[in-house]
Amino acid sequence: MTPYEWRQQFLTNLSLEYADGRPLYQYRVSKEQFEALSELLKLSSLIGTREVLTMRGWDACFVIFAAEW
Repeated sequence: MTPYEWRQQFLTNLSLEYADGRPLYQYRVSKEQFEALSELLKLSSLIGTREVLTMRGWDACFVIFAAEW
């Protein structure tokens, strides 16, 4: 799963539950979502900073991860 795909899945789940337009950092993720996001960011970091910064959705995933951590 790419960071963009993870973000899209996360936002889709939010819209079904309680999405109300808050900034991403204010939403909470489940333990399972946090673990999956943590692994995704670890794996994506192996490809290098330059490539990571060009990945769609990586920045949003990092914000969600940092806010939850």
